[in-house]
Amino acid sequence: FILDSKIRKKTRFLDIKDFEKNHNGQMINQINFAYVIYSHSSFCDCWDMAIGQAKECLPKNCKKIYLVSDDSQDTIDAFTKFKIDENLVLLTYDNKQKYTNRLIKVFKEVNEKFDFIYFVHEDMPLTSRVDQVYLNTLLHYMNNSNEYYIKLVDTNYVDDKQEHDSFPDLVKNFGGYSFSVQASLLKPDYMVSFLTNFNEDIYGLEQMSIESNFRFSAVKGDIKVGNYLLGNNYFPHVSTAISKGKWVTSEWNDEISYLAQKYNIDINIRGEI
Repeated sequence: FILDSKIRKKTRFLDIKDFEKNHNGQMINQINFAYVIYSHSSFCDCWDMAIGQAKECLPKNCKKIYLVSDDSQDTIDAFTKFKIDENLVLLTYDNKQKYTNRLIKVFKEVNEKFDFIYFVHEDMPLTSRVDQVYLNTLLHYMNNSNEYYIKLVDTNYVDDKQEHDSFPDLVKNFGGYSFSVQASLLKPDYMVSFLTNFNEDIYGLEQMSIESNFRFSAVKGDIKVGNYLLGNNYFPHVSTAISKGKWVTSEWNDEISYLAQKYNIDINIRGEI
């Protein structure tokens, strides 16, 4: 009825817990999550941007930001430049391990404290505040469904796309980049099981995913960037800002210019494409 009447954006769903304590604002019965930024010490020039935008743009139910980088002196030196913050934690991985095995290690560690992860790479910064109500409701949906990975940006590089039958502004993608390395919400315990089927670097993971014809949901996008990306206003990310080591100003010129000025990043050091 709500969807057919087109009043979804005016509707809030309650359960008995919402009447058990006082709430401020519109986000009720919040589900806590961790924000995980995967990176490498060679991308430490992006860390201030990625962390700063996360702190500024994420809602209060983000209880911890994890920065993930290689176990090296370069990582330690770069991370010590940040002020001591109990909500910012460094996790490291063995550089000799494949990408999928690095994620398995990290997801297991984070899962000791959190049931949900908001996952990004360092070059996928937020540009403005996320829709906290939509995010929290999406977490409730995942908590009560068998979906364990939902991409927060969409793509038209899929074999088939269908409207989602259970949640507004989601689509069901089949094949192609239905699973890819982009900003996503995930259940870490399920993702550990999923990733044990791989032993791949980042490009091998995406190629195997294409060949495996997976089906995963994504937040519907109507902002076309480049050939395949479909962004949205719920989760305003740059996706992705760096390709082959250079800033992708050809697709994200305004966003990268704004962030570079804000965080004193010299674009010329990496160069542009």
